[in-house]
Amino acid sequence: AQVIPPAHVQAPQHRELHWQIEVVHRAFYNIRGGILGDAPGYGKTATTIGLVDAGVEGPPEIPSDQQPYFFHSKASLVLVPSNLLEQWLGEIQKFTAGTMKVIAIKTVANLKSLTVAQLCDAALVLCSYRLLYSKVYRHRLQQLAGLALAVETTDQATTETGPVDLRSLRRNTRRFREDVRSLLWGEEINDPSQLSFPVLEQLWWRRIVLDEFHELEAMGNTAQFESLRSIHAHYRWGLTGTPPTRDLSQVATLAQIFHLGHLPLEEKPPSAYRTDLAQEMCQHFLDHFARQNTSEEVTPVPLKEHILVVDPTPEERAIYLQCSRDVSDASGALTDEDRAERLIKLCSHFAAYCGLATAAADATGECHRIISTKQEHAKKTYNVALQRAVQLELLWQRLDAAQYRHSDQQDVCRSLGVDSAELGAAGAEGDAKVAEVGTWTLSRSFSSPVVSLAATVLLEASRMPPGQLQRLSGKPLEISDLASAREAAKGRMVSAAQTALSAQRSVEFFKRTLAAARGEASAEQRSCSICLEEDLTEDQLSITVCAHVFHTDCLNEVVKHFGTCPVCRHGLTGKNKVTSLAAELAPALPAVRSDKGQKRRLSSDTSETSKKAGSKLAALAVHLQSISAGEKVLVFCQWEDLKKHISDTLQSMGVPHFQLIGNLFQRAEILRRFQEESHESAVRVLLLSLEHAASGTNLTAANHVVFVHPMHAASPEKAVAYEAQAIARCRRYGQEKTVHCWRLVARGTIEETITATHQKDLWQDHVARSAPTSGGA
Repeated sequence: AQVIPPAHVQAPQHRELHWQIEVVHRAFYNIRGGILGDAPGYGKTATTIGLVDAGVEGPPEIPSDQQPYFFHSKASLVLVPSNLLEQWLGEIQKFTAGTMKVIAIKTVANLKSLTVAQLCDAALVLCSYRLLYSKVYRHRLQQLAGLALAVETTDQATTETGPVDLRSLRRNTRRFREDVRSLLWGEEINDPSQLSFPVLEQLWWRRIVLDEFHELEAMGNTAQFESLRSIHAHYRWGLTGTPPTRDLSQVATLAQIFHLGHLPLEEKPPSAYRTDLAQEMCQHFLDHFARQNTSEEVTPVPLKEHILVVDPTPEERAIYLQCSRDVSDASGALTDEDRAERLIKLCSHFAAYCGLATAAADATGECHRIISTKQEHAKKTYNVALQRAVQLELLWQRLDAAQYRHSDQQDVCRSLGVDSAELGAAGAEGDAKVAEVGTWTLSRSFSSPVVSLAATVLLEASRMPPGQLQRLSGKPLEISDLASAREAAKGRMVSAAQTALSAQRSVEFFKRTLAAARGEASAEQRSCSICLEEDLTEDQLSITVCAHVFHTDCLNEVVKHFGTCPVCRHGLTGKNKVTSLAAELAPALPAVRSDKGQKRRLSSDTSETSKKAGSKLAALAVHLQSISAGEKVLVFCQWEDLKKHISDTLQSMGVPHFQLIGNLFQRAEILRRFQEESHESAVRVLLLSLEHAASGTNLTAANHVVFVHPMHAASPEKAVAYEAQAIARCRRYGQEKTVHCWRLVARGTIEETITATHQKDLWQDHVARSAPTSGGA
């Protein structure tokens, strides 16, 4: 047992009072077990089986104050991801030759058929984490913790995910052990150990082993996480190939599994004293409770990593650039994670812009659909702006005062950014000419497009007959205070005008970008209104978020000094406001070289199937077909909707593959067939989830790993850890071939940025090897 150093130490100083108080709270924890963090493939499973098999000595006694509340089991409880359960059973059989008494709980039905006595008498109980999420298991847990009638009347969602009163479960277990007839648990038995369908929380196990320990971090602050903490054992072990060393939060969360108090975390705003304390305590925990064994005698499996750059089509580039603009405009409504996810998905397939479930026949069709959708949206937003103008006009007519009309019109224009000098000294000619001056003001052309749009709809509304105004005004407004009604109506007018202009700009932006991508932009569209130079090439131009094109050098100077668009004065400060056409629409660079120095080019297939698949997925299919016969491949994708689209594409392009789907037994059969079948017609490709199926599985039959896109996670360290787990599925003990890791990256997109961050050395090497040579591509 080890002692955690002092926690929650505070030392506030009050120098003006010339005194200081220091409060120290010292906590002691008696811990047996720890974290085994050997690298993937180093035999953590075998080590655990040996530990269980060698445990001939009796376990320590349950603390006397806890004995009445638990059934005492000599078994070791091993919790594993569902896809690893069969693999564990195979390893146990291999190392113990069937001499160990093992109970495998694959489903809730298995647990229903077991009694307390059977669980107490086994040497090892193997169970899936998924059991803890089961509705039936959660219902049983609630039933044993309280009265049956209360459980039946509990809201179903609360029963499935809500917390359980564990103190009540302990009390009920004690009562049941003392008198089996004291509780109505639905059974006629005389021996408490004959209780069927017990829950794991009722037993005090010899040890509990948590496989793929690092994945439990995602369960923090959930009912399932609390269930894990509430399972008691003499020893607690966590197995992981990626130990929890990323940050303080990860260490503190996983330390709770060992029943430690909350380790101190960094404060916000940061305090040097508090941060140092947190780092010291987390490091102390790792030093004493985490171990990572290595051996110089074990030769690492050779690994060759490759980056395969995919050049999107002009239409795909235009769609990507439009999405970049959209997520930039929606910065307030989307988190950084949401924006990155949208762009990464779009790098894999153009249909991600409107939804993968409704993909067009090809990228050209998708462009037509986007333009049509945006034009319809622009029309609707313009009609809304017109309706707001109509509502204002009806208010002015109700007031029957021309001066309100003119002042309100000017207020709207000012709110939209026009200054008094541009509006003119409208009211100077007297009240008799106010209406005439107001009409003259609206008839003018303004430098600001949004003011011009507002003036247009206001002028159009002023010329409508009363009947048309009533038809277009929409739902009648309830007016109790005319002054506040005017202010609210002006605010709605301003907002509607801004929305309508944004929709119009979005249409124009996409049309211009698409024309530039296709090389169809006219000389006029490739001119610069700053330096007046015409017929510029795309690599000399940049496009603004407001859909105006300028000479890149000219625009940079203007933005540097003024921060606005030279044409419409739209703000251009911040991310993604200005984009170089050369960065997004550049022609393909020289072909990518592999580690052997051979040049490779991805996807030149122009068939209808390839067009529907998109550049990256078509390139993926071609690459998979190019891999040598007899070699198997693991393909990783993070999101289920994209994974389904990949599967459909591979099927349509003649690439047989497995997906890890279905129930526990179906998934186990898929893994067995992929790992064991080696005949000529055997399926060579397995499509897996990067987030949910990348840990623990032994798939040494494969020696190729393909990442369709970079892993998207809360931090680069976490993303790299997930990818390392994915590679380790085949790069482990038992692999006899060189493992090849292929990363597909869409050129000129966020994927290049992510890859350059997560795989810095690999990316720099790729850039150096991809540079143009004197011999050409």
